[in-house]
Amino acid sequence: IGLFSDISAQRRAERQVRLTSELLAHESRVLERTLDTLDQGVLSIDAHGRVNAWNRRFLELLKLPESLMEGNPSFTDIIAYQIDAGLLDGAELEISRKRLVAMRQADGSPRPLGVVPRDHYRRTTPDGREIEITTFPGPDGGLVRTYSDITARVDGEQALIAAKEEAERANRAKSDFL
Repeated sequence: IGLFSDISAQRRAERQVRLTSELLAHESRVLERTLDTLDQGVLSIDAHGRVNAWNRRFLELLKLPESLMEGNPSFTDIIAYQIDAGLLDGAELEISRKRLVAMRQADGSPRPLGVVPRDHYRRTTPDGREIEITTFPGPDGGLVRTYSDITARVDGEQALIAAKEEAERANRAKSDFL
């Protein structure tokens, strides 16, 4: 007695799953390489406050260890690390402490983000670098934050202001002399 079954549909489905998995893996590698070539740090957080994507520049700019990002940390974990490691100074430290309390539920777990407005501010790091942080709300309730080192731009702006003031001072001295 023999039994024969047509499994060609099953084979086609398995082949389609394999091809789809390979395509997804390829697209993930392309996205990862793209994120890692950006000059900006990028952090993506889901609606529940958990990190779902980041790039190496984010770690470099904020001086965070890669080990912190293992295990799908929450945004509150990142803020707590920065506070504990002394990576925040002055007003930014106080703002972050308040933000940390507001983003945690009573049991210490991350509070769902809800509606997050677009936000844009600067932070001066303890080593004197100026970091510009922009928050973009996502359609799913999450958010994407970008971190840009604008130290050179700020220094250039300050040098330009100093040069303008010096030119005006020289012009006044010339006028007084004449």
